[in-house]
Amino acid sequence: LTQQRRQRDLERGQIDLRRLEARMELSETGELVEVTSASAPSSPSHILIEQCMVMANHLVAARLVQAAEKEDHEFRLPPIVRRHQHPDQGKIEEFLQQLPSWVTEQPGLGAEELSRLPVPEVLEKLRPAMTPEAHAAVCFQLLSCMKRAEYVVVDEEEAEAGYDHWGLRLPEYMHFTSPIRRYADVLVHRRLTDI
Repeated sequence: LTQQRRQRDLERGQIDLRRLEARMELSETGELVEVTSASAPSSPSHILIEQCMVMANHLVAARLVQAAEKEDHEFRLPPIVRRHQHPDQGKIEEFLQQLPSWVTEQPGLGAEELSRLPVPEVLEKLRPAMTPEAHAAVCFQLLSCMKRAEYVVVDEEEAEAGYDHWGLRLPEYMHFTSPIRRYADVLVHRRLTDI
């Protein structure tokens, strides 16, 4: 079940940044000496729980956006969602130019060739060409190219920009499943009582 859901997410274009925690050793001059893994990857059961939480977060966001757009409910405060906008293409191209030559010299992995592909496909093409530790370092570097996700209010002004979450490839997303950890989740629970 976990593998089937993961395959569906990848086909939808979701970015797979699931990675090993990497430990990087630098020389005195700041050159990368070695990358090693500092922890084991998640188990299938943990991944399934994560997938269920993401789906719950999406479905609740979709329901609140739908209610706000219909204006058939009187919200004490407007709902909020978590928006993650598309990264700047220039930053992605710069990231690809920084890939090590032992990667980009392999057939089909040149920066120019990779720049024509969506980011999830780039990561999947790079995975078999690298050690898990090197791939983890690439994923970590890719994170710096992305825009930060932000909380936005569901209203007419923000509707023009859309509410989509680029990294998850979902039209709506919010934090809902961890009200003991994040105040944003508490706000979502309060707004749910309005519908």
